[in-house]
Amino acid sequence: MIESIEIKPFYNLLEHVLSVPELYSIESVKSLGQFINGFRVATAAYKIEDSDLKNFELFTKFVKQRYDIVGGYDWVRIINFYSSSSANSLKVFEKLLVEFKLSN
Repeated sequence: MIESIEIKPFYNLLEHVLSVPELYSIESVKSLGQFINGFRVATAAYKIEDSDLKNFELFTKFVKQRYDIVGGYDWVRIINFYSSSSANSLKVFEKLLVEFKLSN
């Protein structure tokens, strides 16, 4: 059994993952979304509090407002729609993440 576990704060981890996405098999915003969901599950399973991850819960709302979207779409689908390619979707995500962090 794992006695203690140390996890990087969410935004630091995300910055690292985006710097070398091929290391994590991340080719698009869709695979990034799956990675983030896995991180959420891990932090919940180990009862780890992460203020960055909690703050990121507002990202979908931010993206919806940015693109004037109403409805049940999450940030992954919206970014995917507004991207010219899978590779471009990661660049769009990074740009929106910077805007999001500056707005908070």
